[in-house]
Amino acid sequence: MRARIIGVKSQMETFGYLFALHLGVNVYSLTDNLSKTLQKTRMSASQGQRNANMTAEVLEKMRTDDKFDKLYQDVLRKSTELNISEPQLPRHRRAPKHFELGSEEPSSLSSPKDYYKRLYFEVLDLAIHAIYCRFDQPGFKAYRQMEELLLKSLRGEDTPDEIEYLMHNYADDVDILALKAQLSLLSMLLNSDNHQFDCFNDIYTVVKQLDEAQKCLISEVAVLIKLILVNPLAHAVGERSFSTARRLKTWLRSTMSQCRFNNLAILHVHKERTSLLDLVTVANEFVLKNDNRWRKLGVFTQRDFGKTCPFVKTWTLTHFKSLRRRIAELSIQMPSLA
Repeated sequence: MRARIIGVKSQMETFGYLFALHLGVNVYSLTDNLSKTLQKTRMSASQGQRNANMTAEVLEKMRTDDKFDKLYQDVLRKSTELNISEPQLPRHRRAPKHFELGSEEPSSLSSPKDYYKRLYFEVLDLAIHAIYCRFDQPGFKAYRQMEELLLKSLRGEDTPDEIEYLMHNYADDVDILALKAQLSLLSMLLNSDNHQFDCFNDIYTVVKQLDEAQKCLISEVAVLIKLILVNPLAHAVGERSFSTARRLKTWLRSTMSQCRFNNLAILHVHKERTSLLDLVTVANEFVLKNDNRWRKLGVFTQRDFGKTCPFVKTWTLTHFKSLRRRIAELSIQMPSLA
């Protein structure tokens, strides 16, 4: 283990590690921001694609010699301050013969700066290509066209391109003629209460509240909504769940049961619903599940959680102290708790 730590330390004291660290900060600060933005629940597909295109354009503007020279000089200056060795070319390795094309010798780099310049452009090209590929999938295009059809219909805009897309791809699933008529009815039903519709989730929330007679009136629109829901790109809840896993299950907290892990993940992912939980109700439900808890802790009231803390979202250290003080008072009254 000691030898491994020394080896890692020696790698971290190289110019290549410092350069990769600075390059990663510049690139991942943009891509991580895009990732967090795309996982917002109130965002339409077209808005997400615009944000992705803007991020890709910023990365493309970084793909210039001037930007590289600035980054390279900053890393050189930082390496001098940290007493890190000067940049060096890696040992030249001949590629396997089945990778060689032609009989000429492969091109070689003349200086360490050329090597890191090539690395810089490769990283940017990979990031830009990954962003464009993510939004150039058939599933995403279908989701965007169907969502735009609903949103434009509610705004009273024409939808010839979206209707034509449905005719070519979903003619067997949706009655196009009936859908055109029902979209006008949908606008009348949903706009009567002055709702604001920015994404598909807003439409779906209001449609669920309609009675059965109104849903039958827009049966083809309901079919279209179902097609959007079964699309794998309809939302990013699954991606947020995987992103949450590492924060919940760490190296120091890795022995929790699957049931506890699932419950924590649900509370973390669905924060909007978690913030609406009443702490008094949750605490009393927890106490009443066990006779021993009820005898020792009694019934909780709003006063036990502070005057301004009815919900989980507003819990502070003061509220935790008030709860601990309540338990301490009960411990004095019942020595068996001490």
